[in-house]
Amino acid sequence: MISLTIGFDKTKQAAVEAALSGVKNGAPRAMSRAINRAVAFGKTRSSKLVREEYTINAGAMKRATGTTKASVNRLVGIIDWKSRQKQMRNFQYRKTKKGISVAVKRAGGRKFIPRAFINNLHSSGGAILRRLGKERYPLKVLHGPSVPQMTGNVNVEPQIRKDVEDKLNERLKHEMNVLMRGIVR
Repeated sequence: MISLTIGFDKTKQAAVEAALSGVKNGAPRAMSRAINRAVAFGKTRSSKLVREEYTINAGAMKRATGTTKASVNRLVGIIDWKSRQKQMRNFQYRKTKKGISVAVKRAGGRKFIPRAFINNLHSSGGAILRRLGKERYPLKVLHGPSVPQMTGNVNVEPQIRKDVEDKLNERLKHEMNVLMRGIVR
C-alpha cells in the first residue's frame, strides 16, 4: 500500500486563520474544502499519470484507489492505493495463434508469451493463463505490477505530489475568496 497525505503545515494554517478571522469557522471550512478538492483531483490525476506510463485500464486503477476526506475537525485528506498484482487482462494484450502478446509499459514494447491463452469461463472473467509444460495442466494465471508499484514509479509519484500541492494552494485561494465575499455561508 502507498498513500499520500494532504494537509497544511502550522504556518499556513496560522496565516489562513488570520486572513479569515472575521468569518465564523472560516479557516477550517476553507481548508477542509480545499483539501477535499485536492483529494478528488489527486485521485483522477494519479490515474491519468499512471496510465500515461502503463497500459492499465482506468477501471482497475479506480477500484484500487481509495480516499479519505477532510472535515472541519480533521484537516487531513488521504489518497491510498492498494491492490495485489493486477492480472494481465487489465493491460493491453493481443491474442495470436501461438500465444498472447502483452504490453505492460507504454514505452517498453510488447512481449510475446508462448502457450498462453484467454480463459473465457464465467468464473475467471477472461483471465490470461499459461501452460507450464507440454501437458495440459498445470496452468498459471499471469500477473503484471500492482497499482502501488505503478504509482510509486520514479516518473509518476513526484509528479502526483507536485500536481496535488499546486491544486491544494489554488483551491485554498478560491475558498478563501468565496468565504470573504460571503458567497457561501
